Amino acid sequence: MSTAVEFKKANTAGHPKATRAVQSLRIEQSGLPETWPITMLNPGTGQYKLTMKSPKETTAWVSNAINCSAAALRTELYNFCSVGSRTGSDVSVNLVMYDAANLVTTVAANAKKYIYTV
Repeated sequence: MSTAVEFKKANTAGHPKATRAVQSLRIEQSGLPETWPITMLNPGTGQYKLTMKSPKETTAWVSNAINCSAAALRTELYNFCSVGSRTGSDVSVNLVMYDAANLVTTVAANAKKYIYTV
C-alpha cells in the first residue's frame, strides 16, 4: 500500500522542502501468525464442543461435536473463522500428546495430556 500527500503554502518558494516531490508511505505486515495453545487434560475417546464469540457479534458460536483429533479441531475452527466477515483467514492445528511422565507419545491410549497449537 502506498499513499502520497502534498501541502501547498503561499510564500514558501525559498524553503528547501517547498519543492514538489512524491512522498510515499509503505506498510508491510510482519508475516508472523498469531498462535495459541489449547490444553486438554485426560483426553478420552469422547467428543467435545467449542463455544466462541467474535467481538463483532452478540451471540456465541457453538461448534459441531469434535473428536480429539487435530483435523477435527481445525475443521471447526476454520468454520468459525470463515463465516461472514469474522476473519476470513485459514487456520492450522498441531497436536502433541504427552503420557503420564509428561513425555511426548504417539499412542493416543497412553496420552494424559493433549496440547493443540492453533
